[in-house]
Parts: sequence; structure tokens; C-alpha cells
Amino acid sequence: MKYHQIIGLDYAISQCRMKVLEQIDWEIFIDQRIHYEIIAKYVAMNHDGLMNLPQFPQQHFQKSAKELQMLSILEKTIILRSTNLFEGVPGENIYHVAQVMEEERLGKGILLFERGDKGDYFYIIVNGEILIHIGETELYRHGKGEYFGEMALLDDYPRSTSATALEDTLLLKINQDDFLDIMMDHKEVRRSILRILSERSRRLTDQYVQAKP
Repeated sequence: MKYHQIIGLDYAISQCRMKVLEQIDWEIFIDQRIHYEIIAKYVAMNHDGLMNLPQFPQQHFQKSAKELQMLSILEKTIILRSTNLFEGVPGENIYHVAQVMEEERLGKGILLFERGDKGDYFYIIVNGEILIHIGETELYRHGKGEYFGEMALLDDYPRSTSATALEDTLLLKINQDDFLDIMMDHKEVRRSILRILSERSRRLTDQYVQAKP
């Protein structure tokens, strides 16, 4: 599986498995985005395992400072696996989700979306904190590893709340079209999302019942 090959490459470099690294034709990875990201990360670190390889084409794996700030697909996969949203979903399936997830960075006090806006993205918090509110009324606070906006994956209704960053925050986001494509192809992802939406529905129902006079 491609996912396991990627994990294997990352492990071989990080652990300086020189006998393995010496047998690799590195130039085949130049046009393979995920492998390229992993190798470039270690090049930026001046990793001994790569720097000591004879004829390693270091110049082909240089990334700009801006690119180095971005998460690799492998890093996104690890982040997604750490959330209960993808509990029980095989890594190779999460890997497909990670491929289409985008990054969004917010400064403290920045409004992510406002009540009434089109709901077109689902978000997972890499780090930072997001306030979910209606006007000045606070509803929830979401922190690292938590997610919100999941209903945007299944319907086209406007946002029912607003979301604002309480501190500098890094998010991963995915739009409805990309996610629906993945759900069609990977039943484990579909099952996990439906479980989460069911839990959310029960939670809202319980809150409504408790709030009734």
C-alpha cells in the first residue's frame, strides 16, 4: 500500500537506515508530492542520514521558507488519526482525506465565519482555540484536536453560529465536494462521520430536552 510505503520511507530516513537509503533511486520521488514532502523536510533539517549519502540530489528537494511552514500530508494524516472523528478508520483511508485537506491560519480575534454564511467547510483544530458563538453569546470553545462545522459536509444550509479565533490558530479544513467523493470510495470514513453526526444529533436533542421548562 502506498501509505505504508510512505511510512516506511519516513522511518528509514529518521532512523538513518543507511543500507536501505543507499539503495533508493531518489530522483523518482521528485515528482511524487508526498514522498517529496517527507524528503524535503529532512533536507531542511540537514539530516545526517541524507547529507552523508553519496550522490544524494539535495538540490532537487529544497523548499522555500513558506513551504516549510506548511504541514506535509503525512503530518496531516497523523493529526487526523489523533481525533476521535477517525477512530477505527485505517491509516490508508485517513491518508486519502489528508491529501485534500487545506490549511487555514487565523490570528487572535479573527472571524472565521459568521452566522448566515454559506456552510462549505468542515474544520479540525491543529493548535489554538475557536469560540463558537451567536452574537455576544458564547456557545462552545474548541481546542486542539477538536472539530466543528461538520454539518457543512452534508447540507447546504447557512451557518447557524459564528466562529472566532481566541488565539493564533491553525486549522485543517475540507470542503463538501471533496469529502463526499472520499465518503463514496471509503466506507470506513463514511461510517465514522455518520457515527459522529449521530452523536451530535443525540447531544443536541438532550440539550433541548433539558432546556424545556
